[in-house]
Amino acid sequence: MKKEEIKRRIVPAAAAFVLLLLFSARAAQADELSDLKQQMDTTMKLLQEMQERITQLEARQTLKEKSLTEQIEAIAKKTEEIEKAAPAGLPTSASWVERIKWSGDFRYRHESIDEETAGSVRWKAGQNRHRIRARLMLEATLNDEWGLGFRLASGSADPTSTNQTLDSSFSSKDIWLDLAYFDYHPAAVKGLNVYGGKIKNPFYMVGGNQLIFDGDLNPEGIGFTFERALNERDTLRLAGGGFWVDEGSGSAADPSLFGAQAMITHTRAMGVCRLPGAAPAFWATAIRAASRPSIRMIMTYSRSSASTPRNAAPPRLASSATGFRTSMQPRTRIRAG
Repeated sequence: MKKEEIKRRIVPAAAAFVLLLLFSARAAQADELSDLKQQMDTTMKLLQEMQERITQLEARQTLKEKSLTEQIEAIAKKTEEIEKAAPAGLPTSASWVERIKWSGDFRYRHESIDEETAGSVRWKAGQNRHRIRARLMLEATLNDEWGLGFRLASGSADPTSTNQTLDSSFSSKDIWLDLAYFDYHPAAVKGLNVYGGKIKNPFYMVGGNQLIFDGDLNPEGIGFTFERALNERDTLRLAGGGFWVDEGSGSAADPSLFGAQAMITHTRAMGVCRLPGAAPAFWATAIRAASRPSIRMIMTYSRSSASTPRNAAPPRLASSATGFRTSMQPRTRIRAG
């Protein structure tokens, strides 16, 4: 009797305990779901705020871009108006200014020269002098094929120097015509330049050597240079000229000088090599020993008398291992100054 009664009491209690556990589990799940839903709501709210912020930033950026575009267009329009209002370049009457180039230089130098007395170990009293050089150059382009050049320089009648010594009690110094020439470079012959007048020396001097020509000498007459690339590494260069040394009277031929030069420049990995033929060949007519020399050079020529007929044939040129030479004798040295 007691067992049955205990049994009847235990069964309802166990059922109640199970129901309590189930209720507690459901309540816990409900709380978790409520928390999760709250977190989701918070996240969605943050996302919505971020989206609104992005939209605002995009709108501001669009406004800035629109404003910048309007400013650029306004500036471009204003620039166009200014360009239309301004004259197109220089007026026709002054367009020549664009085709002229000026250049020049100035140098001041002090020289001290000492010489040993002949036959003695003593030295002469040294010479000290101050010298200047001033040059002014004008180059004008007439068109695509013609140009002009003029240069004034200090110095004296010495054709190999534009130095002016500061002496003679503050006297005024002379200005000389150092260059005056035309430059013809036809478009039909690329690389050809023909010069006439008092011109720059057209000949190439190996290493700047002044054995034949002084570096300051500007010959007078007609000369030319021609350069043509033979391939990627080789370039042919030709040069020549006919120069008038002096003008005489009577039937005698005027002293003159003619020259020609041929050279091939080869470029290699170790540098530039100029093949034989770089030395110019010259022949002259009627250069008299009594005439005033006007160039500094070493040349070979022949003369049969003080004058040479105007129609005398030029001497024959003979090639050599180092370039060209003339077959005339004797060897004569001509120097200026």
